[in-house]
Formats: sequence, C-alpha cells, structure tokens
Amino acid sequence: PFGVQQIHRLPRSIQVLEMTNGRSNPSPGTYVDKGAKIQTSDGFFVDVDATILYRIVDPYKTFTKLGPGLLFRDLGMLPKAESVLKESLGQLTTEEFYNSEKRVEKAELAREILNDKLAAEGLAVDHVLVRYFEYSPSIQQNIEDKKLQDQLVFTNESKGRAADQRQDLMRTKEEGEYLVKVKLEEGDAYRVE
Repeated sequence: PFGVQQIHRLPRSIQVLEMTNGRSNPSPGTYVDKGAKIQTSDGFFVDVDATILYRIVDPYKTFTKLGPGLLFRDLGMLPKAESVLKESLGQLTTEEFYNSEKRVEKAELAREILNDKLAAEGLAVDHVLVRYFEYSPSIQQNIEDKKLQDQLVFTNESKGRAADQRQDLMRTKEEGEYLVKVKLEEGDAYRVE
C-alpha cells in the first residue's frame, strides 16, 4: 500500500581482501587490490603482499554508515587497510621482516587496530596474513650480503671451537697413552723385581 520496498542484501560470509603486487588467481568473493608499500622503522621500503579476512557483523551499522552494495568494502575496508598495515608493520626494521614471530605479532596488531576502526561500521577482521614481502633489489642484496657475513662469522667461530675441542681431545689422548706407558713400565718393574 505504501509503494515499492527495496531490499539490499549484504554478504554474511567471510570477505577476502587480497593486497598483492604479483599476479594473483583470486577465488570467487576475493577482491584484489595493490600491495602495501611499507616504510620500515630504519627508513627502507618493502612491498608487502597481505590478505585480510573480514566479515560484516552488524549489517544495520554497515548499511547506515557505509551504504548498500559493496560500499562496505570500498568505503570501509579499502581506505583503512593499507594505512593500518603501514602503521603496524612499519614498526619493524628491515631485518625484522625476516623474523616470522615479529611479523605475526605486527599482523596481529594490525588486526586489532582494524577492528577498533571498523567496529563502528559493523565490520570485524578475523585475520591479517602477511604472505610475501620484497625489498628493492639493492636492499635485498645488502641484506643477503650481511646475512652471508654473519654466517661466515658463525662458521669461523664453530671452526675455532672445533679446533679447540680437537686439541683437548689430542691432549687427553696423549695423557692417556702416557699413563698407559707408565703403568706398563710399573708392571715391567714389578715383574723384574
């Protein structure tokens, strides 16, 4: 009696935001955006491929704050995702990106920050996954050179410890052989006596 009603449907399933600079073969329901360019705490840049799994937890808030259709993604998630990744992952140094525990810790921090920012819009982030990161070729070469130098230092330290242990072994062996000779001489002396 009052005219036409319009029904807007919002997805209840997990939504996937894949941020990547590489080629991707997205599954249905996955939105692919450019990767995040993160400046590390020591001033270098790293390209990060990340996946954010999120969902609509309060459709009324989402609809009233962001609007119908895919605006929950375009106005809710996309404007915040890269800036939050920059904020959280930017706390790592260049070398700490190689430490998976620290990367996971900062990804968890990004999830918490995103949840704080998106709660008023009816969205919740379940996971932030850092899948791949890449430095510029010159920085990558510097890091690899430094890692090789570190490994060379560890190798030389190990060789030094092995040489010390070999000397201790030889000294112990010679002492043992000397003690055996002394006992044999004592035995010969006893027999002669």
